[in-house]
Amino acid sequence: MECNDLEDLWRSISTHTSNSLLKKHLSEEKYINLKNRSTKYGTTLVDVIRSGCKNLDSKVGVYACDPESYKVFKELLDPIICDYHRVKEVNHPKCDYGDVAKLNFRKLDEEGNYIISTRVRIGRCHKGFSFPPILTNVQRKEMEEIIVKALNTLEGDLKGAYHSLESMSRNEYQQLVDDHIMFRDDNQ
Repeated sequence: MECNDLEDLWRSISTHTSNSLLKKHLSEEKYINLKNRSTKYGTTLVDVIRSGCKNLDSKVGVYACDPESYKVFKELLDPIICDYHRVKEVNHPKCDYGDVAKLNFRKLDEEGNYIISTRVRIGRCHKGFSFPPILTNVQRKEMEEIIVKALNTLEGDLKGAYHSLESMSRNEYQQLVDDHIMFRDDNQ
């Protein structure tokens, strides 16, 4: 199915025998109540349920497409989160680690016997940006520029090399895969 129409997506999930959490928790009443809502980032119910309606064998079937989605689509997302994690209620922690100097991080491998390299995976962590399901290519590029600027300030053992997927050669890409620094993309 290649559609983005909310009515078509609703019909797909509501008439299917899917065992997904989306199917379980998106009643007609919730659908009617949520179908006209959107976040300040532009996320709509279409964005939240699209994946689960197109991939009916998905276990979960929903995506929060921006931080505000957790509030705007709370009626749907909270029961799914509770069901998936087997908890009674959702308590999102405050996104503040406080004074980093007081976190008492220690070196994980002081003698350098075990850690050869490390990588940072960045996802869903930029204030002011939506999450990947609705992030535009322009926004991705803008986010990349912010990340590169921040990474270029690192010094000492934190300094590293940034490799842009957009500009790296096929050989560079393959070397990063061979070195287990990058995941192989089987879609290429």
